[in-house]
Amino acid sequence: MSKRRAPAPPPQKRDVRQHHVTPEEIQKEIALIEEKTSLMVKKGIELEDRLREEMKDDASEESEELLMEWFEVVNEKNQLVRREGELVAQAQIQDLEIQHAEVEYEMRCLMHKQEHEKTDKDNEKEEQLLELLIGLVQQRSTIVDRLEEDRIREQEEDETIRNMMQMKVNKVPDFQDSLQDMSSVWNPLFKAVKSAEEGFP
Repeated sequence: MSKRRAPAPPPQKRDVRQHHVTPEEIQKEIALIEEKTSLMVKKGIELEDRLREEMKDDASEESEELLMEWFEVVNEKNQLVRREGELVAQAQIQDLEIQHAEVEYEMRCLMHKQEHEKTDKDNEKEEQLLELLIGLVQQRSTIVDRLEEDRIREQEEDETIRNMMQMKVNKVPDFQDSLQDMSSVWNPLFKAVKSAEEGFP
């Protein structure tokens, strides 16, 4: 007489939260970053106004020092904005991982049933859950791709700043172009973060 096969153990839900940073911690760091960013923007505007005033007559040693300080502020502000973007992406990915674990568990519970026990409704639900899982994976992949695009763009922005810092401060037209070009570096950063914040939990 053959032995009866022991029933499969019930499905266990994956605890993905144990490796996550809490939403409260993320929000706290974002709030600090936004506060620091506002200060950097204010300081950058003040330096820019002083630089324009200094450059009206002629370049000086003070002008060069102000310009270097201005570039440092730009760089620090960019780093803050980039970190905020990373935190937003981290929060979004964590939320997707939680959703994935929930849907995966629900699907495993359905698959745990014997075929003869499943109803048409169970089979339909299983298909819906599979589609949800695929959608969640695609959303996560989109965020990862966006982070890679951001990384490439940031390298280009850093190169732009380095090139500007090599300009001679006594060339007024070059300086004016620098101020104009920096707007093209600052603005996309803000737009990228604000775009990423859509759907932020």
